[in-house]
Amino acid sequence: MSDDNGTTISVIADGVQSVLREYSESSDLEHALDRTPTTLEEALSQLALVKASMKLRSPSSNGNNGNKDPLVSSPYEPATSRIAPLSIDESKLLPRGRSDSSSASGDEHHHRGAIEEYFKSSIWKVLGKRLPWLVALLLLQSFSAAILHAFDALLEKHLVIAVFIPMLVGTGGNAGNQPGVMVTRALSMGSIPIRQLLKREFILACLTATLLSLLGFLRVLAEYPKESSSALVISCALFLVILISVFLGIGFSIGLDKVKQCDPADGAAPLLTTISDLIGISCLCAISYTFLG
Repeated sequence: MSDDNGTTISVIADGVQSVLREYSESSDLEHALDRTPTTLEEALSQLALVKASMKLRSPSSNGNNGNKDPLVSSPYEPATSRIAPLSIDESKLLPRGRSDSSSASGDEHHHRGAIEEYFKSSIWKVLGKRLPWLVALLLLQSFSAAILHAFDALLEKHLVIAVFIPMLVGTGGNAGNQPGVMVTRALSMGSIPIRQLLKREFILACLTATLLSLLGFLRVLAEYPKESSSALVISCALFLVILISVFLGIGFSIGLDKVKQCDPADGAAPLLTTISDLIGISCLCAISYTFLG
């Protein structure tokens, strides 16, 4: 990488010195260019200085030869000796860790516009967007009570499992909301590579599920040392719930984004939380029934 930078600096320096020899009559300009640049920033700065000086002295500043760039086509030299334009992507010459300010200002403008739109909307309009989701999810959430009632006898026999249900469903919702919020934010700024996203999130989901299920197993044993079978059931259910919740979070954000007049920010997170609760309770009861009877 350093060799490429050195070559780029050399090319810019040669162009600057060539223009200086042909056209410069200003002592201030000669003084500013009295040494060879050693960094990309210095080279680009000298190049910009020469271009500014030449534009001031070019006939184009008086209305003649309107769009010609003096570094590309100067009226003072024959066509055969014109200096070729330097083809340089200046965005690639920025030091690492420095980003283009135009991108940051664009994102800031986007967020400012969203905030302004929120405060301009009436209370009833905002409530009308949120309330239908909450009412529907309230009714959907009530099915978890029916699932628990179906396994009432099993949960009474293994009370430890019932005690850790909030931990199970809460972890599933949290694990799914993290990538879901990230995808929602990315979609608000443009399209995203779906295949690459799913591949990366699958690896992250497997690692997250493995670590959290192990931690959940140890957490149950720490409080109930003799309930190793219940701890294993909770750990297995936790692993499945996290995997499912991660992809549900991504899927809901992408799916709601494709629905017209539907903002993923309004429904993706609460929908994921509700579905994760139902899946978590269902997985826990099914695994408990399979291994503990």
